[in-house]
Amino acid sequence: MRPWLWLGVAAAWCAGCAPGLDERLEAARAYQVGKAEETADFFGGRTAPLTLPECRAWARERTLKLTQARLDASLARIQGTAAFSAFLPQVEWSYQRSGTDKTLRTNVPALGLSVQMQDKWVTQSALTISQPVFAPNAWLLWLAARRGADLQALTAARNEEMLDVQVATLFYQAAVAARTIAAYDAQAEASAELVRQIGALEAEGLALRGEAARARAFHENDRYNARVARDNAFAAKANLLDLLNLHPLSEAAPPLDGESLLAVRALPWGVMGEDGGWAPLGREAALALPLEEWLWTALVARREMWAGDLAIALRKVEALAALAHFLPTLSVTGGRAYAGSDFVTPHSYLTGGIGGVMSVFDGLRSIADYQAARARERAAYALREDAAATLMVSVWQAWTNWRQARELRAVATAAREAAEVDYAETRARYESDQETLSEVLDKFSALEQARIDAVASEYADALAEFVFRDTVGLGWGKVLEGEDSEVQE
Repeated sequence: MRPWLWLGVAAAWCAGCAPGLDERLEAARAYQVGKAEETADFFGGRTAPLTLPECRAWARERTLKLTQARLDASLARIQGTAAFSAFLPQVEWSYQRSGTDKTLRTNVPALGLSVQMQDKWVTQSALTISQPVFAPNAWLLWLAARRGADLQALTAARNEEMLDVQVATLFYQAAVAARTIAAYDAQAEASAELVRQIGALEAEGLALRGEAARARAFHENDRYNARVARDNAFAAKANLLDLLNLHPLSEAAPPLDGESLLAVRALPWGVMGEDGGWAPLGREAALALPLEEWLWTALVARREMWAGDLAIALRKVEALAALAHFLPTLSVTGGRAYAGSDFVTPHSYLTGGIGGVMSVFDGLRSIADYQAARARERAAYALREDAAATLMVSVWQAWTNWRQARELRAVATAAREAAEVDYAETRARYESDQETLSEVLDKFSALEQARIDAVASEYADALAEFVFRDTVGLGWGKVLEGEDSEVQE
């Protein structure tokens, strides 16, 4: 018994001791080293830029954001399987062997006899099979479990779609921040050249000290902006890596391919018809559709609306289940029993029976359960109506944001073209000694900023398009590929 005693003492000691500094230090080292090594192994020395579709796939596979939703969906499926077991035959086997230290006897005074009551040792065993034949409450509980599993599956799928939007947003921020560095570096180089030029003029007495001081101040401000741009780019990429469950401060991650954001323009488009069927559309035709068409599509295609329908169906089943407490439950049983006693003949025999249980009066509990279920059903209707109204507003907002993003892209493109012409003309005048170098550098800096703004507006337009697709239920285009049976059915 000594090993078991020591094991019990050790278990009690471990259960009673709270983690301290040593445990915290060990966990911190394990995360810092382990996550960095995991990230380095994950990229494996890759140098090719990361694309948005890759990050989206990795996020769905690796992120911890979906853990709870996937766990709830898995538990709901398990509960549905467990509820179905109520319809399966219940098999029970029992075995008992009992005895007494003395043989028990009973006296019969009228006959003057002493008769043995039972054997000193008695063995009894039985195999019983019970099959429910009428169990309305069990059937309704199983139906509720199925509705609950479908609801959790829809919720998990919607969380994946929302994760896609979050990945696209963080990817956009990181890509734009990386491109912004080039603009601030160009401005810093231009102001540095201006400092050198004015410094030479100041040395010859052709420039004032105040002009040289202002040039140095402009240069320091440009250098500061360049450092801030690098910090912002690092932070944006860190947020993306954190969402991918990788080390956020790792330098092993390759740069991002911002152009992969534009892949959203190649995704299929479609609109929901009045009969609930999808009608494929080209991108230009989709852009020309009125907002009312997209409002209808969102009402039919969005998973939240399907989840609202399932929630109402679930509440209806719960109300019926509350009423089913007043109905009887019937079952049949059968089996074989064995009695190892000389006082029982025969020793082996078959058993059978029909049983029923009905709650005649259970106080006010069943009535209260029914009233509560009906109240939850009315609440489910109200929640679905509220979700529909909120969805309408979000579709309008996403549509407006996308339209404004397209208009801003046109404005940024025109500004870039104007900056290119302005810089070319200023440089030509400088080469003809008709313009100063500082003006050329200013125009070059403005050109670089205009180019960055044009690229950023291009990426912003792509992000706004993807957000709109998600808002109306198109997402990444899987619906049109026949992969979302919940919507198509």
